[in-house]
Amino acid sequence: MKKVEISTRLLLTLWGVGFILFLVAFAANIMKSEASLYWLTAAIAFTSSLWIIIMEDIIKNAVYNKGFWILSMIFFSIPIMFIYLIRRKKLLNYKRVIHIRNTNFQA
Repeated sequence: MKKVEISTRLLLTLWGVGFILFLVAFAANIMKSEASLYWLTAAIAFTSSLWIIIMEDIIKNAVYNKGFWILSMIFFSIPIMFIYLIRRKKLLNYKRVIHIRNTNFQA
């Protein structure tokens, strides 16, 4: 199966749209509009699909400190999605340097 690469810029744009949908839903709720429920449903659906895309990206790629990012996505999803997308390139290009001690013992 061919891996599909999605650009970080596109994901950031989608995150921004989801955030704006939440703001519109919040404003509609303050104004006691009947459409606030529809805006909120659209925002949750949009953000949830983006959450799944980003979580899949974290799980499938060799991301530095993967456990931290997965737990952060679960507990603080909206701001962490934004932070991860900004730092994504650095996290994917990070190479761990493992220092292996010389284990040759002389008798």
